[in-house]
Amino acid sequence: MNAHSNLPTKKAILKHWSAILWDPPETVDTCWSCGLPGLIERAHLQARCDGGSDEIDNLILLCRACHWQQETIIDHHAFREALIDGAPFMSARLAYLRAKMPFMK
Repeated sequence: MNAHSNLPTKKAILKHWSAILWDPPETVDTCWSCGLPGLIERAHLQARCDGGSDEIDNLILLCRACHWQQETIIDHHAFREALIDGAPFMSARLAYLRAKMPFMK
């Protein structure tokens, strides 16, 4: 069985978040972080290995590059809040780095 078979569909994720996001994407083919069209993946805001669930509120749609950066660099709480506020991905990344590294303030 596929590891993604129990995850909500991309369309369901888009519908769920459209009422929450400041500037929601129009299709499931657009990365919610960089805004570029292409191959989009379902991404966990909080990784499963960190206690994140497969619930729809913990899933967003990202391109492969943004998904990798989100998993390896971004604090999931800061990233989620930036998405809801409509901030671009790099703003979320910078906010996270500033919080973790006082010399960047």
